[in-house]
Amino acid sequence: MFKRISTAATALLVASLLCVQAFADPSPKAQALMRQANVANGYMDKQLHDDFWAEVRRSVLPDPTGAKLKEVQASLKDFTLKNSSFPLEGWKSAKLSLEQKKVVRTPELIRQTKLLKSQGNPDFDKAIANTDLMLTAAATGKPMTANGRTIYINAETINQVLDGMEASLSRLSVLTSPVWTEELLEQQIPKMKLDVLTHEKFAVSALKDTAAPSYLAARNANTLQEQIVTISFKGTPGVNLDAAVLNSFKGATASSGMKAAPMPTKWRGLDGVTAQDQIELGGSKLGMAILIVKRPEDSSLLMVMAMADGSENDAGDALDTLLKRIKLN
Repeated sequence: MFKRISTAATALLVASLLCVQAFADPSPKAQALMRQANVANGYMDKQLHDDFWAEVRRSVLPDPTGAKLKEVQASLKDFTLKNSSFPLEGWKSAKLSLEQKKVVRTPELIRQTKLLKSQGNPDFDKAIANTDLMLTAAATGKPMTANGRTIYINAETINQVLDGMEASLSRLSVLTSPVWTEELLEQQIPKMKLDVLTHEKFAVSALKDTAAPSYLAARNANTLQEQIVTISFKGTPGVNLDAAVLNSFKGATASSGMKAAPMPTKWRGLDGVTAQDQIELGGSKLGMAILIVKRPEDSSLLMVMAMADGSENDAGDALDTLLKRIKLN
């Protein structure tokens, strides 16, 4: 179950259609670094942030008064704002259009569209046109052509984009702020019945083929990956949560090549198992640590995992740190 954070290729293709602009005179390297943070399977860490701002500062030289850098900073702020609200509202509208089988726009999308149209920018006009095409495709079930490919705007694509968009925008906000901070924000995830303190938001998505709604929250910090999984058995008669814990452990470790045996543990009064090991993934040696506990009050399991560059002890430390940042509701 532990895997590199990813979404379907179709979702990655169409997610970029509603972006409304790039920032002022970016260098190719700065653009590439921004894409690493902003794409659905992107990541964020201090090294990426430092590399991005070093490239931004280099690209504006000579800048004896700092005026050029201030202009780029203002453009980045505007870029983040416009590429947050308009695309998000576009995809929310696509979901409504699909459900109601007619083109539906949220009030905020209508407001944003009027604002962008008034500025006479070709990039804005293209984003608006792509939004109109997408809403029509969602409402009618007919395909749309984007970037040379013909695709359907179906429920799977819409949900994948919406699931990853909040996390992508959170990473973009961190990247485009000139000052790196270790301050954590509280991300509330009601459908998983927990809150988590995090540097940038986890991407939350529904798990497929489960008896009851179950979810994955994932965060990629390049040399560290964190996952929180809730697996619900609500409504499943005669479920044995002890057996479910062991089966989930086998599934998670088998897919990663982890060989360590599960050890009984207790976390915040909840019974379960834990393990840590060093694994090999893509030719690299990584540490992996996992904890799975029962939540009998709602017939569910909580699985928390960390994968870190280094040894199993490094992963164990990362898991302990993540567990301290989780609040159960």
